[in-house]
Order: sequence, then C-alpha cells, then structure tokens
Amino acid sequence: MVFNQNKTPVYFKDKLIYFPVENKQGTNDSGIQNLKRKIISTAQKCKTTFGSKIPFSWIQIQDAIINLRQNTKDIEFCVTLEQLPASFRKFFICSNWSKETLNYFHEKGLIIYVDKGQDSELSEWVLLKPSLLVDVIIQLVTPRADDEMISEHGFSRDWTLLHNTGMLTESLLRNILSKLQENEEAMKGFLEEYDIISPLFYNVTNEKEETKVTHFVPSLLPMSVDGNIQVWHNEPTDKRLFVFFKRFLPEPVFHHLLSRAHRLSMAEFPNGQPVICRNVGRFWFSPIQPYRLLLLKKENMIEVTFSCRLVLEGYIIR
Repeated sequence: MVFNQNKTPVYFKDKLIYFPVENKQGTNDSGIQNLKRKIISTAQKCKTTFGSKIPFSWIQIQDAIINLRQNTKDIEFCVTLEQLPASFRKFFICSNWSKETLNYFHEKGLIIYVDKGQDSELSEWVLLKPSLLVDVIIQLVTPRADDEMISEHGFSRDWTLLHNTGMLTESLLRNILSKLQENEEAMKGFLEEYDIISPLFYNVTNEKEETKVTHFVPSLLPMSVDGNIQVWHNEPTDKRLFVFFKRFLPEPVFHHLLSRAHRLSMAEFPNGQPVICRNVGRFWFSPIQPYRLLLLKKENMIEVTFSCRLVLEGYIIR
C-alpha cells in the first residue's frame, strides 16, 4: 500500500497479495470487486479439471475415509498398501486401490501417499489422517514450559536442546511418535519427506551422553547473526548467483532447501562438516566443491555462492 499527496491509499490492483475491503459499501466496494475478478480468473485457469470423470468407487472411498476418521476407537490411520482394503471392510468392499486412486486422493489432501517407486519403503505406506502429521509438527515447534518438560519423564534436556539448537535426539523423536500409536518408522519417513525434520549425517555432541542426536528441525535452527557462527570465508574468486522471488519468499522454502542440500552433502567432508543455520548454510557438491546458501529475506532472494578455489593434487587452481 502507498499513499498519494492527499494521504489517500492507492492500491496496485494487478499486484495485490491481500484485498482491502470496505464492508459498508457492500458489493459496490472496489476491493470486493477485485477479489471476485481474481477468484474467477484463478478458477478459469483450473477449468481443465472441471467435468473430469472419476469412478463411482472413488466417491465411495472418499466417504469411507471420512467415516473412518470419525471412528477413533482401535483404528490405525497409518497402514500399508496391503492393509488398506481391510481398513474399510466395515463400510464397503472395494478392490479399486490402484496407485492412480491413491495419487488422486493425495492431491486432494485427503490422504498422504508418496509414490517414489518400488524401491522406496515409504511408498508402501498410506496416512489416512494427515492431521496426525500436523499434530507432530505442533509438538516439535511449540516451546515447552519448565513444568511441561519436567513432566516429560527425563526429556527436559532434549527439549531444551531442540529449541535452542534445532537438534533432535532419537529418544525425544520416538517419545513424540509413540503417542500417536501409529507405525513410528512410517511417520518418521513422512516427516523427513516433507523436510519437517532432516536426518543428520555427522555427529553432534550432546551433554546427555546416553542420547543420540539423529535429526535437525530446519525451522528451529539458530540464526547466524553478527558473525557469531562462521559459515563462509569470502574469497575474491567466489562466484555468486541470485534466485529472485517476485513477490513473496516464505521461509519454509529456504528450510526445505537447507534440508535437501544437507542430504546431497553426504560425501567425505575434507574441510569440515556442513554448517547449517536457519538463514544460511555451507554444503558440498563434491569433496572439493563447497557452496553456500544464504537467505536474503528483505530482498526476497536466495544467494548461492560457489568457491572457485579447487584443491587438486596439492595445487590450488583458481
């Protein structure tokens, strides 16, 4: 929003993220009219999906999934493909459980099914209640009060470690997942798939020696501010490129990149392990090629810096 000389707000109608509305004017309000036009324009772009034919059995499956969620007694919502038909015998018998069916309901947000091919163990699982994943996320990112941590039967240090450093211990993760009474490995796999948590490929020292740090939570990592965490040594030979986001850069997009970049840095670390902060990270394309990801939030940009100092057989090549 900007203001003209008369201090009257002027709106750029073609580039609005939010639509200001004056309720007193009803449908004559320009904000409401702009919103209507935007809804119609967006709907027209999706018109290729209108009138598409789907099997009647899929509608029955949708109703059955909704009915299943209403029955919370002795129900498993995270099931294998083999167990899936048996979960609905109470409602109806259906043999139409193809991958196409599962992908359709996944796209609709009714279930979570990750189709990554036959070699993926996660692709053998279906989550019939996606809100369970949301419940875990809320538990992870919500700060614990002192009395809550004490009541967690010895997990006080684990919670403190998580919310101070973003590092997640194996024991705390299993404690959280065990409360769901669903398959823990599958639920952990879904959390990793969406980069809510990311596996660590290097050792982290923890004050509590009997616990092991196995993951980090990107959204809970500390910020690198005022040089308190040395991530990168700038060199004149460094090459930079910038990824511009036209109007909005959500932080979770950068967190997703941090997680994926870390997974791709599983090579031997010749000059130190990856350094990961919430707003910056140093990773490796190869044992001799480091790079940095830097979030420039105010500019809606991500900076990627490559080191061009390559060490080969004892020589430095620029």
